Amino acid sequence: MNLTVRDGYVRRSIPNPKTAKTAKDVTDLRKQGQLNEAFGLATELLVAEPDNVWTKRAMGWVRYERLKAVAKSKASDEFVQEWVALSALVAANPADETMLTNQATWQVIIHLFTVAETSQANDVLNTIFASVQQWLFEKPSDLHSALLRAVLKAGKSWSGLFSFLTWWGLSNLRSEDYLPGLTNEGKKMMSLAEQVYIAYAKQVILHPEPAIVRALIADLETLHEQHPEYQYPSYYQAKLLVATGSKEEAMAKLLPFARRKQGEFWLWDLLAELYRDESEKAIACLCRAVSCPLAQEKFLVNARNSLARKLNEGGRINEALTELTKSIEARKAEGWRVADTLTAEMEKLQTKGAVVLSDNKALYRQYRPLTDELLYVDVPEQIGVVTYLNTDKKVAHFNVSRKVSSHFKYEGSMACVKPGDFVAVRLEERIGKEGKFWVPLSAKLTDVLPSDEVFKLFSGPVSIPNGKDFGFIDDIFLNPALLKKCENGAVFSGSALWVFDKLKNRDSWKIISAVNTNE
Repeated sequence: MNLTVRDGYVRRSIPNPKTAKTAKDVTDLRKQGQLNEAFGLATELLVAEPDNVWTKRAMGWVRYERLKAVAKSKASDEFVQEWVALSALVAANPADETMLTNQATWQVIIHLFTVAETSQANDVLNTIFASVQQWLFEKPSDLHSALLRAVLKAGKSWSGLFSFLTWWGLSNLRSEDYLPGLTNEGKKMMSLAEQVYIAYAKQVILHPEPAIVRALIADLETLHEQHPEYQYPSYYQAKLLVATGSKEEAMAKLLPFARRKQGEFWLWDLLAELYRDESEKAIACLCRAVSCPLAQEKFLVNARNSLARKLNEGGRINEALTELTKSIEARKAEGWRVADTLTAEMEKLQTKGAVVLSDNKALYRQYRPLTDELLYVDVPEQIGVVTYLNTDKKVAHFNVSRKVSSHFKYEGSMACVKPGDFVAVRLEERIGKEGKFWVPLSAKLTDVLPSDEVFKLFSGPVSIPNGKDFGFIDDIFLNPALLKKCENGAVFSGSALWVFDKLKNRDSWKIISAVNTNE
């Protein structure tokens, strides 16, 4: 009913029920595809009755259609404008409008995938998150998981990602979210669950609140137990453990992952951080990082800087200057600014007399055995003795026991190995066509004595059979060359190693060293 003043009298005009427009008319126009007319009518009705819930709902669906019209375009300004207007319409009672808000959220998912690689993505995310965190969603649900996937795609650099993931709640993952997906090309891709745990771990590392860190470490442990096929959660679990200072725990979690990913430079960069207080181990890890063959130089600049500082601290100024020079050259090649601190470090090294080497490959080879050892530090060491060398192939054969033997390539720090040397090895047992065999995971020279099954020290009188030019000390054979000008009963001392004589099909002891103590 409207009141008007005419001729000094107040007159009441009663709307004609046959001509008055209502929210139903807005809905009819929208369903007929007359979106502009529906929008115009809804606007007029809301001016007259701004709190009419039916009109607001009708306008909400008009806004939804307008939102849908721009969802697949990169016109983020228009999309955001419609989203804000729609959000305002349902702000008072979002619980009563879940059908509308759910449908609107599907449109935002489409739009986020559309603008994921553009500069507008963060603005869109800021706007939509201000709304959706007030809305009600079924959790877990297809919609809730789809929204997560879209935000992970578009929000890699979004400052609000930590807050979003906390609001979303990793406990709301569905069973199907733990299964790998497929790309449009049919290639297997990481499951949504693995993606979100990695993203969340990255954010927690940036926001390392102790309680959250501890809880996530425990969750990642459970995730690994339930899904050992996931490759990366253990890596981030180790990074979180490093952040808490738990070096031993970090190593235990990281090693299985490290062995699978030992060709990745960033893995060795992380290990170097774990060993930051043990200079030689840190240098070894950084050497392995910068020598990874598939790594592009632009990704190695920080690792080279760290290696240069460690080498400089140890007095290896030429190698340090070489690494620093490579780092600076890579930065210049990418058009990146070279920090004044790097230039100052270079000048200090040059003042000390450092020169740039052609490369640091000799350094990398020197430290390679140590990195192999670090990779398998959780595998018990065994002590063996080198029995003979294949000099053509540069292969050293060794025995650990009478049942365990193997061989390794000798080069770098092992280049001087010779029969009779003791080696500390870590072995992996495998099964082949001919039965068990052992693969050395790491090997290094040691002073620790091996088992007396394969090596022994001896001292005693020699027994020379009548008319022979050879002799024995117990069961150890002394060849004629050792017994020249030697009488029966002469005392010898030395060492011998066990060998199996295949021709005679029997065990025997081979002299490594022997000295006539009577001389």
